[in-house]
Amino acid sequence: MTLTSEQLDIVYSDNKYVYVSARAGTGKTSTLLEFVKARKFESFLYIVYNSAIREEALTKFPSNVKIHTIHSLAYEEIGYKYKKKFGSNLKTEDIFYTLPYFKNKNIENETDFKEAFYVAAIIGRFCNSAFRSLDEIPHEPHIIKMAKEYWLRMIDITDLDVKMTYDGYLKLYHLSNPKLKYNYILVDEAQDSNEVMLDIVYAQDSNFVFVGDEHQRIYSFRGALNIFEESTYFDASSDYVHLSLTKSFRFGEEIANVANKLLSTYKNEENLVVGNEERESIVGIIDKSIQHTRITRTNAKLFDLAVRYSEEGKTIYINGGIDLIVGQVLDGYYLYKGQKEYIKNETLKKFKSYKHFKSIAENLKYPEYLFLTKIIDKYGESLFKKLELIKKHLTGIKTADIILSTAHKSKGLEFVSVIIEEDFVNLFDKNGMLLPPDRVDPEEINLLYVAVTRTTHDLELSKDLENFINSEVI
Repeated sequence: MTLTSEQLDIVYSDNKYVYVSARAGTGKTSTLLEFVKARKFESFLYIVYNSAIREEALTKFPSNVKIHTIHSLAYEEIGYKYKKKFGSNLKTEDIFYTLPYFKNKNIENETDFKEAFYVAAIIGRFCNSAFRSLDEIPHEPHIIKMAKEYWLRMIDITDLDVKMTYDGYLKLYHLSNPKLKYNYILVDEAQDSNEVMLDIVYAQDSNFVFVGDEHQRIYSFRGALNIFEESTYFDASSDYVHLSLTKSFRFGEEIANVANKLLSTYKNEENLVVGNEERESIVGIIDKSIQHTRITRTNAKLFDLAVRYSEEGKTIYINGGIDLIVGQVLDGYYLYKGQKEYIKNETLKKFKSYKHFKSIAENLKYPEYLFLTKIIDKYGESLFKKLELIKKHLTGIKTADIILSTAHKSKGLEFVSVIIEEDFVNLFDKNGMLLPPDRVDPEEINLLYVAVTRTTHDLELSKDLENFINSEVI
């Protein structure tokens, strides 16, 4: 392949720390592959964001490159020991129904509930941090004491009543001070790195290449950090260079213009994406008689679309799998109906009633719980039939009339034709005035940027986004 000047700068950089700001569709994987090919006698560890990316990378990179997610690294050393007690993310109710302190407490009591919430939050913070001890997290002593008690049960292989989370065994891996003997460590999606991962990586005696797009940082709620604020993460005297990939191979100038207006207006970005002049792309009304992808901000909107198009007889593919639709929502429906014997999710089974569940959802503000209450309250008794209809119209990605995806699930993917739905952040106030940057959450702009850059050809904007593109920004 013919490399751009930006790619050549990266491939032949000899700095110890190479930081690459790579805009959407700019060929970061192919650039890393060329970086590796230029050093065929060196050893590499390539850390990717998820297992799907890992599987794809395994087919592309040579044998001197070991490819892992940070969790698969931890699993091979420590996680496998806990396979009999794996659980999902730690939740408040797990704490409440496990620790003796809460035996005579009431989870519907705000004070009791918050204490359990704080314990879960502290353990979660610890697992994603560079801290070596729970004592390093400031909080009331009795809360820290309970966090320690629960953590000790988590890491006890014989205690099957308390589940080990994926972040839990990653933390144990971090605490073991692993030594990774590679000449180079490559980190993809670096904008989504968290403290614990960075502490593991930076402790190694290797050269480093971090590649990512700071404007695709959409997981700060999981502790993701902005690694591209260089001074925050390493000594400015270190041997480092900050390089860029700006030429997109995915889409043309029309779509680049949409992305750039978002970045320049709301992120004050000057290092903008350059559209591919050889690729024709259209921003306007797309042909809905052919397969297209609808990208939503929320799961609730995605569910509404699944209902709508299944009722219209359209075949649909849900990016990220059907568990969200068939599993989670169905369990919520059985809770609503009081038919707990049909619920598969052990956590949902613990709630006394749907009213109890809704109260906790509103107190806790768990997105997945609030999603369920919104869907159940909207569809009520008809929800089961809606689910059955959706299941009848689900199909594979190649045969679907319509692909449905949230912006979070769409990251790293590309589609031929994309429609941006109306449930993203509003860029105008109630008087129709464009909101200034200090009144819009930067991560919401990142989500819009991710969504509009998923297409290779055609893009249809939401009305709000179309008004923004057509506005005169002062």
